[in-house]
Amino acid sequence: MPALERETTRPTPLVLFWRRHFKNKAALLGLVILTLVLLTSLIGPFLYAVNPFEMLGRKFLAPGGKFFLGTDYLGRDVLAGIIQGSRTSLLVGFTAAAMMMTIGIFFGALAGYFGGMVEEALMRVTEFFQVIPSFLLAMVVVALFQPTLGTIIVAISISTWTGTARILRAEFLSLRERDFVTAAKALGSRSLRIILREILPNALPPMIVNASLGVGVAILFEAGLSFLGLGDPNVMSWGFMIGSSRVYLRQAWWAVTFPGLAIFFTVLSLSLVGDWLNDFFNPKSKGRIRG
Repeated sequence: MPALERETTRPTPLVLFWRRHFKNKAALLGLVILTLVLLTSLIGPFLYAVNPFEMLGRKFLAPGGKFFLGTDYLGRDVLAGIIQGSRTSLLVGFTAAAMMMTIGIFFGALAGYFGGMVEEALMRVTEFFQVIPSFLLAMVVVALFQPTLGTIIVAISISTWTGTARILRAEFLSLRERDFVTAAKALGSRSLRIILREILPNALPPMIVNASLGVGVAILFEAGLSFLGLGDPNVMSWGFMIGSSRVYLRQAWWAVTFPGLAIFFTVLSLSLVGDWLNDFFNPKSKGRIRG
């Protein structure tokens, strides 16, 4: 009878999933922060419809009153800049991460699957980009071309894809010898189908983790480029706000501090979510649900 009672009071699968994967308080904090940033970028400009480039008040107004986060050296609303900058930073982060993953998957998948001369050639190209400092390469690309948002995204993606390629190559080298790949070859499946339908889906878990971290890296790169004056002057971003107001730090600390905090908490949340995804997809993790 006691055994029967224990069986009837067993938690549901949803409750078990929550207990095993969401007991990490740091991950929950990261999810909450990231959700707030996403909501700010999506609905913030509609709830606070203020042009971040418009000079609305006196310069160096302290936070409070009409301007909740104060104004900068031109009298622009800092809160409006942070709200609009969230859109720019997330757009750059997710787009650059997607492009980075695409390039990395292309090189890593082909090198890991075919091996031989193909692997040698693709890995030499990968090593060439890897030995060049990533941020320096991004600076050169943006400096050579017009500093638009598109150029910045391309510069970030082509300077950060090498890690993805190496990780995926290692996954393909391990998976290409598995029985399900051998069976697919025996059935006459073409290489492209085997790569896309058989191996790649099984190699995606570490790629998802890498992509989440790549978004944070892209946001930091964009902020750094904008800080150095290599950002798009027609687009408001957190890095642009810090870079343009850094010389007035003593007069208006808030114009630099609040955008800096926005970058810090956004990248921190992405890092925490990335750690949680790593635990979730890692079969050796204690939180992993096993069938």
